[in-house]
Amino acid sequence: LCPYPPTHTTMAPPHVLTNQRKANQRKASQRKANQRKANQRKASQRKANQLKANQRKATSQRKANQLKANQRKASQRKANQRKASQRKASQRKANQLEANQRKASQHKANQRKANQQNVSQKKQLGRCVCVCVCGGGGGGGGGHIKNCFEVPV
Repeated sequence: LCPYPPTHTTMAPPHVLTNQRKANQRKASQRKANQRKANQRKASQRKANQLKANQRKATSQRKANQLKANQRKASQRKANQRKASQRKASQRKANQLEANQRKASQHKANQRKANQQNVSQKKQLGRCVCVCVCGGGGGGGGGHIKNCFEVPV
């Protein structure tokens, strides 16, 4: 015969219930601890993933910046080469112009010298020579301007 009142006949004895309650509490706290650990694991995994993503982003950004810098340097080099070519071309033109001017002045000097030699040759040949630069013909005295006189040698 059961020592408990009839209302408790369907339930377990109080000490059994207490043990069960304690076990349930233990299991619940274990579940909470496991959940906490899982949450911490997930959080640290998220953090690690974020760190990796940031590193990837930084690496790709560095690569992009390096690429831009290289392109900038290349275009600068190209521009410098173009400027250098233009400078060389300008220098060449200037040198050519100078050479042409030298040649022209030398040519004029040569012509003057030739004219003087021509005059002296005419003198040596015994012909009449126009003393001033009148453009008239020597020898016979024709075509001279006024005040231009010929001197027989």
